[in-house]
Amino acid sequence: AGNLPLLFSSYVNEENLSAEWFEATKLLPPDEREAMVMNRPKPPSGLVYNEWTESHVITGWSYRPEMTGRIAIDWGFRKPSVIIMAHDEELEATVIIKEINPQEVTIDQLAKLILSVAWPRSAMASAPGPRIWLDTGVADKAGKARNDQTGRSAFSVLARPIAEGGIGLPLRSTTDPVKVDILNGVQKLKRAFTRRQYLMTQEAWEAGERALGNSLRKALLSYAWDNAESPKKDGREDPLDALRY
Repeated sequence: AGNLPLLFSSYVNEENLSAEWFEATKLLPPDEREAMVMNRPKPPSGLVYNEWTESHVITGWSYRPEMTGRIAIDWGFRKPSVIIMAHDEELEATVIIKEINPQEVTIDQLAKLILSVAWPRSAMASAPGPRIWLDTGVADKAGKARNDQTGRSAFSVLARPIAEGGIGLPLRSTTDPVKVDILNGVQKLKRAFTRRQYLMTQEAWEAGERALGNSLRKALLSYAWDNAESPKKDGREDPLDALRY
């Protein structure tokens, strides 16, 4: 018995931790709170994003033009992924409305696919019809690299005016090592799912099931932990990578 480890919870340090801190930890995913507060960590198993449930898929929701539109992109010629969202202040959540997961497309072709669904709000007068109006966007920092053949980066191409082949929206990225760390990003997204900060329309969820290629639905239902306690790449994770950015 003398060799058993003593595992103390954070409550032994109540004098130095505020009541607000303990209250805030109640918002953590259960497994994370068990590890962080109760000192009862366990190896991750099963799906990475098990916080995502049927309740995150919403019916009867309608996009309103005044909502802040957002886009997130994971680059790649072979299978890029684009997530198009709008922030609903009433729900206090960002709603995933549409995905674009093509195969073998150039950055110019990807721009056209995006513009068929979404359009920069700053240029809405030139839109050929109703669109999701985009205000902000993020993408993988890898898109900063210049193409060997064209000398252009994916970021610079999409930032160009629509008439010049872009989408007319500058995209943000980060090189902060803390923010680009995959596990940090995964934990942040898990917390966001727990707090229902991301939701998805029923239409988009069902479209993901019918998709021939990748989809957020397929990724959520297959992205699992490997034996090294890190997410296992299975080729379907691109939409999740976009959302993590």
